[in-house]
Amino acid sequence: MQTKKGKTAKSTTQQEWFDVLSAIIHAAHEAWVCKFPRRPFKECPFVYDNPSFHQLSEVDKLRLLHQTPLEDLCQLQQPARYSGDMMQCIEHVHAIICQAWYKERLTQGTQTDHVERGKTLQRIFRSHITSESVTKNVVRLRKLLQHLVNTGTGEYAPLKLV
Repeated sequence: MQTKKGKTAKSTTQQEWFDVLSAIIHAAHEAWVCKFPRRPFKECPFVYDNPSFHQLSEVDKLRLLHQTPLEDLCQLQQPARYSGDMMQCIEHVHAIICQAWYKERLTQGTQTDHVERGKTLQRIFRSHITSESVTKNVVRLRKLLQHLVNTGTGEYAPLKLV
C-alpha cells in the first residue's frame, strides 16, 4: 500500500490496519452471535497494542462504528503504551508463529507470493497454537489484571505472577 505521500509503505499502513480490524470485527460478530446469541455484542472487546499504524483517528473509529457490527466505541480498547505484560497472549502467539515461520523459510525458502505466505502462516498458526496454550495466557492475564487493580500502580507484574 502507499503512504499519504504516495510512496510505497515500509510496513502496514493505518488504512490496512483499519481494513484488518474491520474484518476482525465482522468475523468476531459472526462467531459471537453463534456462541452467545443472548449476550449483546458490545460485551466483546477488541484490544490492540501501540505500534504507530494502530493509531486510529476519531474519524476512523466512527467509520468502524458505522461500517461494522461494533456497538460501542468502548469496545475498542488500547492499553497504555508500556503495557506489554497485558499483551502477553498476543506476544506469545506472535513469537511462536514467527519462530516456526523463520525455521520453515530457512529450510524451504521464502515464498514471494502474498497469498502463499498467508496460507503458510495460517497453517503454522493452526498447527502450533492450541486453545490450551491461549487459555494459560488468559489465566495469567487475569492474575495480572487483579494485581494491577490491587496495587493501583500500573507497573509490570512480578515474575512469579506471569
